[in-house]
Amino acid sequence: QQPQALPRSMHPHQRRVVHQALQDFPGVFTQSEGEGRDRRLVIYPIEYQDHGGELDSQSIPSSDEVVAE
Repeated sequence: QQPQALPRSMHPHQRRVVHQALQDFPGVFTQSEGEGRDRRLVIYPIEYQDHGGELDSQSIPSSDEVVAE
């Protein structure tokens, strides 16, 4: 399972709702990354939590960048 970044266009309140909704969901954790208009929420499989240190989501495609096949 790969991390999934949600659209950058999400309002801060929407990101908070997702964080709260998933905080007790087994198998995943969330993290907001970036600054200003580039801020986005990333949903990680729990295995990434053992990564240690800063998580780099630069190579994670955002759902607003994924094209349906």
